Amino acid sequence: MTSTIIREENFCGELFLPDHAADLGLVIVPSSAGIQDVRERAYASFFAAQGLACIIADAFTYLQVNECLTDQTKVRSECLLDMARKARSYLSTRQIGIMGVSKGGFCALEAALHQPKSLQIPYDFHISLVPPVHLQLRNPKALGGPIFLIVAEKDDFTPAAQALHYLERIAAQNPHLLTRHLIVPNASHAWESKGQLRFLDKAERYDHCLFYVEDDGRITDVQTSTTKHSVTLGHASW
Repeated sequence: MTSTIIREENFCGELFLPDHAADLGLVIVPSSAGIQDVRERAYASFFAAQGLACIIADAFTYLQVNECLTDQTKVRSECLLDMARKARSYLSTRQIGIMGVSKGGFCALEAALHQPKSLQIPYDFHISLVPPVHLQLRNPKALGGPIFLIVAEKDDFTPAAQALHYLERIAAQNPHLLTRHLIVPNASHAWESKGQLRFLDKAERYDHCLFYVEDDGRITDVQTSTTKHSVTLGHASW
């Protein structure tokens, strides 16, 4: 396996290539903690060792931001998705999937669904780990690539129940879509991190919120049934 850091005018990323030619490629989208050795690079190294060509789409370095745990707007999800789209051009594989953890997992799930007012390039498969799903399409229409959702049983940051319910809604509206899920027993959010559990008192969390994105892009607060605002690119505006 070889790894290469890419720093160009319109793209930053890290490319991990297996020793032999690969048929499958994987774009990895970082979590709000930024690119971590124990997470994004560990996943990229693991999959490259299994024969997949992997690239980490690094919007954080591109925007000169280390993390966005305390302010999610510093690296918006549409920036992550845009960097992921650019990352695809560095993979020459026959099929390309997208994967992410937490905020990156939200992006991987987002990429599987038709977004209002946006142009999308479909992925062949989607792997979403512990995604926050406080923003949901009211009518989630899948683009076709299968979805694999992985959640943590003891996650108190992006609770498993909310993500599983959204996957049920997606599956119900797309009966021909292949969906699978896995609940990791006794696991907490960001289980890849080493050491004891930490409580991040300044981290922004949205598990108490639920907003539906209407077909025209308007956003409705489910608790109050009031329309909040519209967005210009899908509903990945946080």
